[in-house]
This record gives sequence, C-alpha cells and structure tokens, in this order.
Amino acid sequence: MATFFNKFFTGASSSAASSDCGNMDMLCQAINNLQTESHENIGERAADIVRQNKDLFEKKTADVEVFLTNCNAHVGSAAMAAAIKGLFDSSSSKNNEQGQERAVELIHHYLEENQLVGEHLKLVPEVIFPLLRSVGSYCMEKKHKPEIGQKIISKALATMYPPGESHSNVLTSAHSVLFACALKTKDYASVEPFVNIHIDEVANEKRVQDASLDEQFPTYSIARLKSSHKGQGPMSSLGNTNTPSPYLNPKFVLDYLYNGACVLIELKNFEGALFLLETLLSIPAYSAQDQIVEGYKKFVLVSLILNGVVVDNTDKLPGTRSLKLKSPEYKHLAEVKFSRSANTHAKVDELVQNAKDKLRRDGNLELAKLMVAEMRKKTIVALAKIFSSVRVSDIQKLAFLKNRAQVTDLIEQLVAENRINVTVEGEMIFWSEVAPVPSRHDILEKIAKVDHLNNLLQIKNKDMKSGSGRQKPSILYNEDEGLSMPPIE
Repeated sequence: MATFFNKFFTGASSSAASSDCGNMDMLCQAINNLQTESHENIGERAADIVRQNKDLFEKKTADVEVFLTNCNAHVGSAAMAAAIKGLFDSSSSKNNEQGQERAVELIHHYLEENQLVGEHLKLVPEVIFPLLRSVGSYCMEKKHKPEIGQKIISKALATMYPPGESHSNVLTSAHSVLFACALKTKDYASVEPFVNIHIDEVANEKRVQDASLDEQFPTYSIARLKSSHKGQGPMSSLGNTNTPSPYLNPKFVLDYLYNGACVLIELKNFEGALFLLETLLSIPAYSAQDQIVEGYKKFVLVSLILNGVVVDNTDKLPGTRSLKLKSPEYKHLAEVKFSRSANTHAKVDELVQNAKDKLRRDGNLELAKLMVAEMRKKTIVALAKIFSSVRVSDIQKLAFLKNRAQVTDLIEQLVAENRINVTVEGEMIFWSEVAPVPSRHDILEKIAKVDHLNNLLQIKNKDMKSGSGRQKPSILYNEDEGLSMPPIE
C-alpha cells in the first residue's frame, strides 16, 4: 500500500530511498553528520534526505522515539517532524489511539522546549502543515482537548513565522484548524495575532514546481481575492483545469476566511470580520460551499451592526446568487436600511423575533440581538448629530424607546464606548458625537495601503502604455487634482 507521504513528497522513489538509508539509525547518522559540514544550506540538505527516505518514517515507527532522542534538532528538525508525522499517520491507519496520543505529546514537547528550528520546518511544508492539521483535529474531535491543539499550532506557527518579521503573514492550512480550536476553547485573544487580513504569501504546501505559477499567482494580499469576480485570481482554478495546481487546497482558504471572521466577531472586531466575510463571498464558486452559506448569514448581521445597511455586490456570482432564496430570514434582514425616523430598530427587532428559531439553529441569535441593540444606539447617535441639547422625554419619543430607563441605559453605554459626550442638567441632555481619533498604528497602516495601491496603479499604467496590456488606461494621473475621470468621460 502506498504510504501517505507519496501523496505529498517529490524526489526519489521508495526503492531509491531504501538504498540510501536502510534503517533509522543510518538516517539519523546521515542527518547528524550535516552539522560537521560547512554548507550554508544545511536545512535544505536535511529536507532532501527526509524526502529520499520518506518510507522509513511509517515503516519503522517502533524506532521513532530512539531516532528523536539521537537526532540533532539543530540540523534535523525537518526529519523529527517527519518522524512524528509517520508515527501519527501509521497509528491513525491502525486506529491506535495510544500511538496518536504519543505523537501529540512528542510534537507538543519539542515545540514547547523550543528545540525545533522554524526555518527548517518551513522547508518541508508537505510534512509540518498536514501534521499540525491532523494533531489539531485529533485534539479537538477525539481527545476533546482543543486547548492542546491550539497551543501546538500556535507555537508551531510562531516558530516558523515570528510575529513582526517581514513576510510573517502567511496563509496555511493549519490556520483554519487553529481558529476552529479557538472557537471551541473561547480563547480568542491568543489567536488574534494569527488572523491576518493582509497576507504576504500562501504556503506552498503541495510543493508546486511550475515556474509559471509565480507569474500567474504572485504574492498578494488577501484583499486581492475580492477582485476575483470575473474568474481571475487564485480561486478561479477551482473550475479551470488548465491552470497550474494551487499551493494548497482552496478549502483551507475558505476555512481561513470563515473561521477567522468568527474569531474576530467574538473579539468585537467587526471591521476585520466584515472584510474577511466580503472576501469569502467574493470568491467564485459553481455552488455555494458550506463556509460561503454560513458566511453570508454573518455578513448580513455584521454589515447591519457596522453600517446599518447591507451592501452586497455578489449577485453575479453563481455560488452566492441562490443564498437569498435559501435563507429568506436573512434576505429580509438584508433589505433593512437604517433610518432614525423610520423606527428601524423596532422593525429589526420584529424580524429577529420572527426568525428566532432559525437564528438559534445557525448560532447567530446572540449576534442578531447585538445587532438590534446597535440599531437602538445608532438612533441615539443620530439624535446627537441633530440636537446639541434635548430633553430626556423628547429622546424617548424621537428614538421610539419604551421608557426613560431604556434611554438612560443606552446613553450610558454610548458614553462608556466613547461614542458621545454627555452633560446632564436636570431634564436637559447636552451632548455631542465623539469624533474617533486614529492611533499612530492605524495611520501608518493606511499610509502603507495607499502606497501599495499607488505602486500597483503605476505598474498597471506603465504596462498599458508599453502595449503589454490589452485595455486602454482607465485612470489617468493629474498633477493638480490626483486621479481624474476616465478618458471617455
């Protein structure tokens, strides 16, 4: 029976591998000998040895622990990960939970003790990421201890991609399992640094060797996924057999976007969650995947929380076009447009009450209640924009609230959230809306985004002027006024 590794590894055949190192002792010695060499690419040489001897790790599982004990982690981190993966996969195929448990303990131990070299682990993505996915899923589904899976994956990703370093925002298949574990443990804060909106690169977990892939799918931010409406972009390969193989299964991209959005929702980071959900819904698909269906439901609620209206630009996508027909409750909510004078919060509350059972089954009831509360707050903020002073009784009437206690409670919440300034003199309320002050980090981040967009525009404009593009430039630069109207206008 072909081993699990044959699906991922390239290089020598099984027979060739066996001739290189006949047993684990010889393999360990070959790897340890690398430390005496003066080559700069020791990690790559160790990774090559791993691939050439892929069969040994599953066939010789009885020798794995001896191998791990004797192997020098400074040069053999990739081999140690492959050995643990071989133990886990072999035990899984035999329904040997004791072996799976031991593999989890081993990878946890070596990561916690900082004995594995992150740069070397990145050289064998076809080993480390399937291992992290398997271990995380096992801890979550069979071991019923998702907190262990969360610790293992978090530590591994931080080891390979230290936060703060350049090109540390990498999308991998392990992220989706990490977020799923966090949704079980409800420890959202510890995984927040791993929910990256701007992606530096996608991990090449399938070891795609096609040189043309870099030209077709260059390094991109996750925002560029949203421009794939016309079938152009990484996810268009789902329906195009002529394009090269993607770096990883597109399912993991969908999981990353949906589970990452769910984590940000729990952290009340609705701006980031909405961005991920918009990206998820913008991915072309012939049929609506489960992540897209559930993502659309949360997209409607989060849009109403943030903007008071749902701006949906996905009607032209076959996969999402039928969502409104399948989810009439959310279709009605998507038609809501906030208006203070129209008593929107009462209408939304009625829709939520009528769809309470459906919302509860979807796990969105609490989010819907939060949306209703936010609609009431928007009504108060709208009044603060109109009146600089007003009586409490008038607020109750103009905001369509039930009683005075509801008015004061909402005002106290808005003050605590630093959204309005309030001074009370008897029955009179003197107030004003608080203008948000961006932090230095926010300013620098927005400047970086603008610079990046300007660079892309200049490159595109240059290509068009040189004749490499098929279309005429649709945007021209004007030194005095910045971006001008399209030439035709």
